[in-house]
Amino acid sequence: MGRGSGKMFKDYYRNYYDPEYGDTDEKMVYDCLRYYFQTKGVPLLLGTSAKTSKLHYDLWINTDGIPKGETQHPTKEGHRIIARRLHENLL
Repeated sequence: MGRGSGKMFKDYYRNYYDPEYGDTDEKMVYDCLRYYFQTKGVPLLLGTSAKTSKLHYDLWINTDGIPKGETQHPTKEGHRIIARRLHENLL
């Protein structure tokens, strides 16, 4: 289990996070990554651990099919499922 049992994560989303700025930050990073890899001619597999997004991702790893522990971090089995999904997307 994580050192803080997810307290910092919960505190951040309860007291500091703002959906408008979160969406803006996500879009900025998303676009920067896409354009950087595009200019280098490198294929890119974009994934997210967000539950929802207005953007298109190739891989979603925070779905109901991923077992999670108390801190909402994937369990050992959850990591196996994520690895399998990554592998499937790369084929």
